[in-house]
Amino acid sequence: MGIPPLKSSLGAIGKTVIDALPTGALFILVSRMAVVDEPALWEAVEGRRIRAAVDVFSTEPVPPEESFRFHPNVLPTPHIAGEAFYCHDRCFYDACIDCLATIAEQPRRFEAARIDASMYMGVDAVGRSK
Repeated sequence: MGIPPLKSSLGAIGKTVIDALPTGALFILVSRMAVVDEPALWEAVEGRRIRAAVDVFSTEPVPPEESFRFHPNVLPTPHIAGEAFYCHDRCFYDACIDCLATIAEQPRRFEAARIDASMYMGVDAVGRSK
């Protein structure tokens, strides 16, 4: 799942959606846990109906006592999806190019718009509604 955590998408992947997954399905979450009904997800995993690969959690770092950390049907990764060296290099390069364009009063490649700010209004850094 790759849904952004907007006010309109919080809990979008609910129990109905999770229950509709076929037995043996693999649920991959690369968005924020705020878009998922987390108890429904772990219930399906605990019942061994589905498997889950999750890179982001509602609480980070994940508390050591969380049962899913060592569940055989869960592949938890430590929020590393954006940590590849080339991602940082590309982001830094793009930011520098846009800074130079701003100084030169030229158009920027990645223009921030009002929609960018307003999309996330009312949602905190981990995707929970404020």
